[in-house]
Amino acid sequence: MHVIHLIDHFMLRGPNGSHSCLVFPPMGPSVIGLLHDHIPGEGTHLRKLKRFSIPAARQILLQALVGLDYLHSKNIVHGDFHPGNWLLELQDINELSEEDSSQDPDKISAPVRRLDGKQNAGDPRHLTLNEPLFRWIATGANLCVRIADLGNGV
Repeated sequence: MHVIHLIDHFMLRGPNGSHSCLVFPPMGPSVIGLLHDHIPGEGTHLRKLKRFSIPAARQILLQALVGLDYLHSKNIVHGDFHPGNWLLELQDINELSEEDSSQDPDKISAPVRRLDGKQNAGDPRHLTLNEPLFRWIATGANLCVRIADLGNGV
């Protein structure tokens, strides 16, 4: 069984109360996110569904159930157990070169300009758009599923 190591933790206090925050290593997309592709040129609500191979589907389900069994052995109940809360582990992205880990040029905005023409030293020159981490998912024998969304909604 793979264990996720806690990097840090802190309390966040805001208008909706205090929340305990846990910091973990970066994780890949959810199983559901991996199965859905946006249809190019269509509205973002239109998607086409992909399928996993039978061996991959079995491996994902087995790992999710082993994780759920582990939570239950620790008297933790996951109240929202579904593939949208199963995250796929990334390969070791710390070892990627800058070139391999750089943003797709098509996913970078035009230069950002303030309406008043002013520029502060800390203002970003460009915005990066959402780029899924699909290309860095650990696959094959390294495929690993993590259960997420262990928070509570009080």
